[in-house]
Amino acid sequence: ACFTWVAHHVIPPPGGRAGMVSVTAPLLAHRPAEDALLGDVGGTWAERAATLFSRLARACELEAVAIPGYWKGAGNIAAGESIAAHNHCWAAVKVAGRWRLLDPGAAALAGGGLEEWPDAPFFTPPDAWGYAYHPLQAHWQLLPEALSLEAWWSLPRLSVGFFARGMTLLAPRDLAAAYTLPAPREGAPLPTLEVAVGCPLVEGGSLRHILRDADTGVELACWPPRANSPRQLRDAPPGAPPALAAAVAAAKALQGVGLGPGAAAFQQVELPVPQAFGREASSSGNGLGHVGAAGPGVIRFGSAVHRPIPHRLACTLPGPGRYDLEVQYVTDIPGGMPVRLEGLQRPLVLRLTEEAEVLRATVIVPDVEPHSPEDGVLHEDTTPLTPLPATHPGFVAAKASLLSPSPTTALEADREYVFSLVVPGASRVAVTAPDGSAVAELRPVSSGGAGAGGDDAQQGSGSRGGSRPGSRPGSGAARPTSASSASAQLRCMPPPRPPSGGKPGSADGGAAATGADAMFTGMVRAPRVPYVQVVGYSAIPELSVCGWLPLLTFAVAHQSQHIVDAAVPLDLPHVEMSDPNAVPAAELFRQMDIDGDGKVRRAEALVAFRRNRQVADALRLPHKVAMHDGTLEQFLEGYLAIDATKLGGFTFDELCAAMGITPAEEEEEEEGSEYDDEDEEGASYYTSSRPVSP
Repeated sequence: ACFTWVAHHVIPPPGGRAGMVSVTAPLLAHRPAEDALLGDVGGTWAERAATLFSRLARACELEAVAIPGYWKGAGNIAAGESIAAHNHCWAAVKVAGRWRLLDPGAAALAGGGLEEWPDAPFFTPPDAWGYAYHPLQAHWQLLPEALSLEAWWSLPRLSVGFFARGMTLLAPRDLAAAYTLPAPREGAPLPTLEVAVGCPLVEGGSLRHILRDADTGVELACWPPRANSPRQLRDAPPGAPPALAAAVAAAKALQGVGLGPGAAAFQQVELPVPQAFGREASSSGNGLGHVGAAGPGVIRFGSAVHRPIPHRLACTLPGPGRYDLEVQYVTDIPGGMPVRLEGLQRPLVLRLTEEAEVLRATVIVPDVEPHSPEDGVLHEDTTPLTPLPATHPGFVAAKASLLSPSPTTALEADREYVFSLVVPGASRVAVTAPDGSAVAELRPVSSGGAGAGGDDAQQGSGSRGGSRPGSRPGSGAARPTSASSASAQLRCMPPPRPPSGGKPGSADGGAAATGADAMFTGMVRAPRVPYVQVVGYSAIPELSVCGWLPLLTFAVAHQSQHIVDAAVPLDLPHVEMSDPNAVPAAELFRQMDIDGDGKVRRAEALVAFRRNRQVADALRLPHKVAMHDGTLEQFLEGYLAIDATKLGGFTFDELCAAMGITPAEEEEEEEGSEYDDEDEEGASYYTSSRPVSP
């Protein structure tokens, strides 16, 4: 009762959470009532709210105390940063012999603080409380082992509402307040961020994750995509700070041509729940443990029991820098807001939602490291973006799940991939090209691993035979079909025949797979098209549709066929161009190195040969090259003899090695050692061969 009274009668300070440190903001609407309850007690707004609750509780003969400390939810602390002085105050009350932690000030900001309000619950477990609150006195953590302030700042920012909703981090060791990813390599794709979160499936509730630039706050990616996504971002205004201009450019790249038909954010519900889910979630590795673990896959918060379902959240990162990942819990307001317009028989119902931040962390991408010869041949000298699958409403409404390929896998044309999806309620799943033609149809897999459709079904022929028992998913199935035979297969494919009275794709239709039978798999060769689309034949009441529905869109990139220069260490003597022995070679190299980058490429050598025939003659190469007279083959053979790396460009050291030129210092040392040997061995030779005088 005291907690509820404070939450309903205390006035939120101006500025919201940031104003809780104000010492002048009034606590109650009636100033004389505040003076009567608090007397001469001063302090910040949060300190006075906690003191007011503790006094009311003590008046009800309960032990209560105000606890000063640090709070990550103040609103003015970026993820991964820390402050020197404490910024908040909350309370503890002893009930039934146990101390309970609660925050009257946060409850007042939340609009009531009742038990059903998840962002400011009544009686929060200490292991959930410890992610957002850290008292000045360690014993008020109420934990078996106290957490240091430094370790607390390194934890990701999880709100109390995160745990009150039954959520959990499935891999907590992989996320911190400031998480640094491995440095990207030159020529390799930029890294992506993946977070595994357990969240119960509640009607009207969903997760949204947003990627922002940490310096400017510009939104770079969001799932689900907003109506005003970064595709409509305008260029930065003239005179804007460089950081803002760079962030806007990154946002436009993520939502524009940089990803093509792909997406910058991806999210899916992963069903069924893995057996090891409860064990993975039972320990966080940060000293706080797991909140209310009550068995495999079960979370207990107070009197509520939740069964979180794994959710995979992924984002494409635009390049080196600092980024903020924010996860929100979105709740639909029942009924929405009806809007009546003239000419419409029924009113339009606008969707109204409430968003609450439940997780925030900073992600750091280091600078790009140069290519290492140990990584193989460098095919691209850039670091391309990694496009994620673009999700369609049918994928979300069906609560489908992509098992393979991984959402972070960039598809390349002419390569084969195993496609495996769980699509509840679908009877058929296929992969199509942009023109709607069938690339391959995936084979349904039963719970025992045997497919329900035969090889013919995988090729999109429409027949549905039985497969061999015990065949592994994707074996000998889902082969690509030719363009002539599959030009309009999916458009002309009839839906599966349901039993009498049944509807295609419905629960009574007999063709739709449910539960463990909703898995489809097959081997797919990516065609040479900009993208492929995964479609499923199902009925979704939420979308009021029944038929072939788009589920996912994958961008398809061309395979890298060309080779660019890579630094390969060579065991060649280093010769300076000023070396006396290298004067002729230096003059030749200067004439051939037209752009002055220290390497002579084939085009530069040919231009130098045309300008000065003596350069070609010195290297014993033809000064003119033609296709029909063998001079091209002669030029390539001689050029590759100089190019020791065989990557299309040779350095001055390679030229000297090909011409047999060594540094003058090495020659002097070698000659000196030979003379020394001659002096030692030759003395006895000449002495023994010289006539001996009688």
